[in-house]
Amino acid sequence: MPDFSDSYLGRLRAHVGSALILCPGAQVVLVRDDGRILVQRRTDSGSWEIPSGAAEPGQSFRDVARAEVLEEAGIGLEPANLVPFATFSDPVQHLLVYPNGDQVHAFALCFWAPWTGAEPAASDEAIEHRWVRPDALPVPTHPPTAQVIRLYLEYRSTGQFVAD
Repeated sequence: MPDFSDSYLGRLRAHVGSALILCPGAQVVLVRDDGRILVQRRTDSGSWEIPSGAAEPGQSFRDVARAEVLEEAGIGLEPANLVPFATFSDPVQHLLVYPNGDQVHAFALCFWAPWTGAEPAASDEAIEHRWVRPDALPVPTHPPTAQVIRLYLEYRSTGQFVAD
């Protein structure tokens, strides 16, 4: 896995420091047949989140979604299995401030995908994975994850794409 400093954001940070930047990305709700979703515990903060991340140059939203699930959980997904259900760009809820002070206003396309049967594996970013009910997220939950799960539940109940 490449070092953060080699990523697009890492190279950008070398120029702008911790100043606020706008960043496109993707979030993925991986769903088992029993309705449980995959969450992972972050190595840096210990909070629970769903696989998500920022786009690299040349990536589509689907590319980002697939790359993040593979990178963070070791699970490969087919592009056709990624179903967009919402956008998440609220500047209050999706303003991220990392432990080192970096600030990001993230704009994410949110996908859900059926579980492929592959078991998740720990990574540099996620030290533990669990399958949980979407209405019973572990604590502490990363606030953007909680919002994406609310959007997912709204989508599941209405069948309508949700723009946030």
